Amino acid sequence: MIREIVDAEMAVLEVGFGEGYGPVALADEVSSYEALEVDTEAVEFVTAAPAPANVKFRIYDGVNIPFADDSFDVVFAFQVIEHVHELERWLAEIERVCRPGGTILFTTPNRTHRVMDGERPWNRFHLIEWAPRELDELLTRQFLRMNDTSNAGAGVSVTGISGTDEINALELRRVNRLRRFAKLDPLRLRERLPATWVHRLSAVLGKSADGSNGIGAEDVPIDSFHEHSENVLGSLDLVGRIDLS
Repeated sequence: MIREIVDAEMAVLEVGFGEGYGPVALADEVSSYEALEVDTEAVEFVTAAPAPANVKFRIYDGVNIPFADDSFDVVFAFQVIEHVHELERWLAEIERVCRPGGTILFTTPNRTHRVMDGERPWNRFHLIEWAPRELDELLTRQFLRMNDTSNAGAGVSVTGISGTDEINALELRRVNRLRRFAKLDPLRLRERLPATWVHRLSAVLGKSADGSNGIGAEDVPIDSFHEHSENVLGSLDLVGRIDLS
């Protein structure tokens, strides 16, 4: 998705780089690649190995982006927006550092098959999850504000990401098992446990009856997944795209 919109002259910002897959895949495609994280351990992990000269990893406070206005042609945050506490300020910061004519991209889980109306996410680290219409409304409200002509020509779209039939079914089974587990803990006592314990427990509960996750990552080529604009409601993840005027 990012490769389709970048070129060798562009400056790119990734907000929430996790284990650093983005720079590995994209450093050769762009002029500069800045990557932010709130987790010091993540920064230490990715900086333990030499990075391409045009890539910089930085720690930040989770809201205030340490760059000047209009610094980047593309800003993206994949599987991050659902974790953000001060969402409006964070979105405003992303808009601030993206140049006119630039592109902003988010991905996030599709709550349609994960969380019912009015239900808190069962993932302890997710503050909120959105259905397609809800994400569209959030991004439109933020980036196409009424009585504000600065982004009058901006465009917002929400599409879906899905896998093969096998991957979709596997993920839905995993989610259903974890939802059943969450219902056994209505007081959410699991949130008092160390995060590492919860990750291990989730991994166990997410496995199928034969003790496996059903398919190995090495058996899943990238073309097993696709972005689509049809039946977005049934997708695994959502893509929110904003093209600034």
